[in-house]
Amino acid sequence: MRLLTMILITLTCSNICFGQVTYDSIKLKDPNFGRYDDKVYKPTYKKLIVPTVFIAYGIVSLSSDDLKNLNRSTSI
Repeated sequence: MRLLTMILITLTCSNICFGQVTYDSIKLKDPNFGRYDDKVYKPTYKKLIVPTVFIAYGIVSLSSDDLKNLNRSTSI
């Protein structure tokens, strides 16, 4: 019980002492990094190829016996 009390006191005191540090420890080269810009996101078709292939594989594997066997053999 005494050990638990000491641990709780240590955690509470460290949170109170160091919980309000105002400086940032991560130095960024670009000061505007992370700020909102008015740039419009334009998706490309290249970013959709891999997810589309995986979704198609999942749909086809629901009805194909060969792919079901492949999935079972890989999961073991």
